[in-house]
Amino acid sequence: MKHFPWKLIISALMVFIYLAMGILLVFTQLFDIAFTFRVILGVVFVAYGIFRAYRLFRQL
Repeated sequence: MKHFPWKLIISALMVFIYLAMGILLVFTQLFDIAFTFRVILGVVFVAYGIFRAYRLFRQL
């Protein structure tokens, strides 16, 4: 019996969460923080999400 790939699913979910948070921070006013800090934090989240996606797909 094969093991279910939990690590793959959790990693893909985290990639989605990081990218979604970054996009939300940059393009919406959902969070009540200064615009420049919101954009900087959003860019960091998107960059880290892309980095995690690269590592995930390299692992496959």
